[in-house]
Amino acid sequence: MGYRRLQTRNYGRYFPGYPGFTVQQAILVGIFLSFIDYAYSSSENIDLLEIQVNEENQLVEGPPPAVLADNSITVLFHRGNSYFAAVRTIQEKLPDAKSARRAVVIFHLRNSAQIGSTFVLAAERYAQELQKNGGKLLLCGVSERVRRQLIDTETPETIAVEDIFMATTVIGESTRTAVRAAQGWLAESNSAASLQQNA
Repeated sequence: MGYRRLQTRNYGRYFPGYPGFTVQQAILVGIFLSFIDYAYSSSENIDLLEIQVNEENQLVEGPPPAVLADNSITVLFHRGNSYFAAVRTIQEKLPDAKSARRAVVIFHLRNSAQIGSTFVLAAERYAQELQKNGGKLLLCGVSERVRRQLIDTETPETIAVEDIFMATTVIGESTRTAVRAAQGWLAESNSAASLQQNA
């Protein structure tokens, strides 16, 4: 007994205004709509939080500041993915860095197994915005896979290699290391600024 040839059916009657819809086209439309729904859901389920050290030397989280202060160190992390649909939401929630002088932002990436190119570009733009007023962006909790992504996209041209802190098995260690580095950098920057003013 032979096999009957699979026929392409016309699904146009199920999609008014789209005559001649085939099975293959209907499947592609379904995939596309599912992707759009996933992208929208991802962008809606994004939280940007600030990590602070309390009086008991514990790391606590809370809402980020709307505007960065001069000579401040702000540690941020996000819940959710780092792909293009969510990046816009993250950007909208980032503290305003336009007027802050010598502000340091540390972005925690421990929960990011990998990051998309859109996220990398957004991080570079924010780093450049901070640099305009003498500030800088540091990355901490970085996995080896993310580090390779950053190197491959030439991100170290904007965010220096020494400002990228790798994740360790000790939770919070890379964050504390990055904060200490930021404190040292701020002290040196302010000292240099004072010498220039007194020269």
